[in-house]
Amino acid sequence: MLRNVLRVSAFGAVVIAFGLAASCATTGTPITSPITGIIVIADLLIGDLGCGTKAGQVYKYAAVVIDADGVPVAAETYDCFADGTFVNLNPSDSGSLSFTVQIFAYDQSAYLARQKDIEGDVALVNSPGSNGPVNLFPSVPSTWKTICEATQQSQVEVLAVCAPLSGEAMLDASEDATLETSTPPDANDAGAPADASTDAAPEAEAGASAEAGLPEAGTEASAADAPSG
Repeated sequence: MLRNVLRVSAFGAVVIAFGLAASCATTGTPITSPITGIIVIADLLIGDLGCGTKAGQVYKYAAVVIDADGVPVAAETYDCFADGTFVNLNPSDSGSLSFTVQIFAYDQSAYLARQKDIEGDVALVNSPGSNGPVNLFPSVPSTWKTICEATQQSQVEVLAVCAPLSGEAMLDASEDATLETSTPPDANDAGAPADASTDAAPEAEAGASAEAGLPEAGTEASAADAPSG
């Protein structure tokens, strides 16, 4: 009898131990649902520019999400090293889940000089007034800028595909250089008289004929009237 009681007690202890182990395993590894959203990877975006506070280094960047209908739907500023994340974006009125992400990056001096404008422009997108969201970021000078593209998918963290960051000043300079080198010089603008050679040609031919000793009209007539011997 005592032996049976001990066996039951041991079995109960084993069951309790397994139950506690299962409980600990369940509470120790919580289950999280996948995130639906778009991510701008900072390392890929910044590239060789690097992060820092010196001139020529990225300090912060602003990201503005534009839907397929051209409506700004979200905006935020991030530290240089932080990924830009936008989750659960609503489809456009046309039903599209494709988005463009405008990136405006700043070095430290540029950001601090325009910080109030940048923060105000973020608010105009995220907290629109009666006229809807407004994107004023293109009117605020930035050190670099680029555009990313992404299509949101359910329960997937979609990585935005971005073109390299480009400096606005460098872009303007290259465009001016292209215009200057691609326009051929105009001969009329060079000051050369375009008709001078054509006008001079008949006169030169007439002078050459005279110098060659060609008979004039009167001489030919005299020779024709002379009696033959």
